[in-house]
Formats: sequence, structure tokens, C-alpha cells
Amino acid sequence: MWIIALLCLYTLARMCASSSAKTRFAELELVVAVCKEDLGWIDAVAKDYDKVTVYDKCEVSPAFRASNVHVQRVPNIGSCDYAFLTYIIDRYDTLPALVRFTKGTHGNIHPIKCTSHSDHVRCANELLGFKLHNWEFTHNRTQEFPFKTTVHDSMREWVQEDTLLSTDMYEDSACDVVYGGHFAATRDQIRNVSKDVYANLRAQQFFPNEEVDHYVERSWATMFCTKRQGRPLW
Repeated sequence: MWIIALLCLYTLARMCASSSAKTRFAELELVVAVCKEDLGWIDAVAKDYDKVTVYDKCEVSPAFRASNVHVQRVPNIGSCDYAFLTYIIDRYDTLPALVRFTKGTHGNIHPIKCTSHSDHVRCANELLGFKLHNWEFTHNRTQEFPFKTTVHDSMREWVQEDTLLSTDMYEDSACDVVYGGHFAATRDQIRNVSKDVYANLRAQQFFPNEEVDHYVERSWATMFCTKRQGRPLW
């Protein structure tokens, strides 16, 4: 009888553990690109994540109480996208199940949804026609740098000439773009394209305020969602 009782207790314990595990994502990481913002909120939310990686772009050396917050210094180029690309390149083979990307301003984080949409071709044409002539940082007014444009007449020309992507790839996902640098993606979404694709984009970033950063911002959904192959390296 006592053996049966022990087996029942063991089964109940496993059921409780399984139920508890389902209440929290098994592998959840927050990635934050920061400069001189108020970062007090990071300690407050760190308990909700297995790990928090903070990319310090402005040499402020932020200190945090939470033991799961890790700070990494990166150059102040490429806006938040340079930091996000650095994370993906460095962690491509060891990604958590879900990554939430955000900035020091801590906006609402929206998952990038790979949806089928009848307007994707129209969205892609509008997106690839994008061209930016000037930009001033919207939230972080401590950062004032001259704007560096590309040599391209449009984002379409940039995709065709400077990336490992193709314009056809944008037709799968152009309506799913999330603007503002606050988005979430799964491990499988990030690995939807090769590490070389991300490395190619990061290699184009040289300045704190440049047009190519806005092209990268508009390409995350394509990289995470496209069902088409990009261009070969050679």
C-alpha cells in the first residue's frame, strides 16, 4: 500500500511541476539597446526573464541589482539595430526560445506575426519605395548626430545591390513590419535566414544616425517570415 501511495505522490509532484513550468516561458530573454535613458525599469522587469542582455552604446556603464542582467559594450552606431544584429550574430547557435528586443525608452513590445495577407504585394511595393532624406532621434534628444544617407534612390535599390536578401522576399511579410525598435521573435523566426544575412547588414553600419538603419528596421519581418531563399554569398 505504501508503494502505491509513494507512486501517487510522485505523479502528483510531476503534474504540479509541469503545470508550473507552463506558467512561464522556459527560455525567455530581454535584449535592450541603451544610451542615456532612465534604465530603472530594467531591474523591475528582470525577474520576468531568464536573462537580460543590455547593450551599452554610450559608455554609461549602467549598474543593475538583478543578477541576471548582463551588460555588453558596443559602439554607438547603427541605432538600436546594430545592437540587435550583434546579439543575433553572437548568439545565433545558442538562442533562447523567445527574444524580446527593445530600447532604453522601453516601449510596448510587439511580436512579429508571419501572417498571410492579401495586401503583401502592395505593402512590399510601398516599403521598397521608401527613401529617407533626414532624421532626428524622436525620444533620445541627448543624441544629435548628422544624418548619413545612402547612395541609393530607394530601399529597393539597397536590397538589390547591398544585401543578401531579394525584393521577392518582402512580398511574404511587408505588411508585418513593426516600427520603433520594440519587437519579439522566436528562435525559429530568427534562424529563418542564415547568420551571414545579419552579418552583411551589420557590416554596413558605421554612424550613429544613418539611413541604412531605417532599411534594416523595415527588414526584420522579412528576415523572420519569408519563405523564399535569399541571394547566395558568391
